[in-house]
Amino acid sequence: MEEFQTEQKSNFFMGLIFVIGGALVTCALYFGIARLGYFSSWSSAVGVTISILGYNHFVKGASRSLGLVLGVILNAVGIIYGAFLNLCAIIGKEYGMSMSELMFNKNSLQEALTEASFWKYPAIGIAIMLFIAFQNRKASFSDPDDDDDEDDE
Repeated sequence: MEEFQTEQKSNFFMGLIFVIGGALVTCALYFGIARLGYFSSWSSAVGVTISILGYNHFVKGASRSLGLVLGVILNAVGIIYGAFLNLCAIIGKEYGMSMSELMFNKNSLQEALTEASFWKYPAIGIAIMLFIAFQNRKASFSDPDDDDDEDDE
């Protein structure tokens, strides 16, 4: 009977799926908690953790730093889009419009993104997400079972 192979191959596609999935979780949690009337800064921490840990699980070697960059960028976009969706829901309810009318209106997107008050909570969420992302990456670097340097040999 053959022994089990202990070395796991790198799978960039599955890592990318986890990065995108984490960003979608960030957007959904941010929007859902905001609709309940609360600020959901921790939603970005949950999403970026899913992104980075999922990416690092499937991708081995030197390209693991790309997971941090992709995770941070896509989760920041998830936070901003979650805040925009919440703003669309608030405006739609106030003026009796459907959320989809506002969501795909280029003018409303431009107007929302140029308002300084729009960026208050997403900026806090992005700052928390960056802190958690670098803490997750730091923990990944200190993992004694990790073989990040296998390409250097």
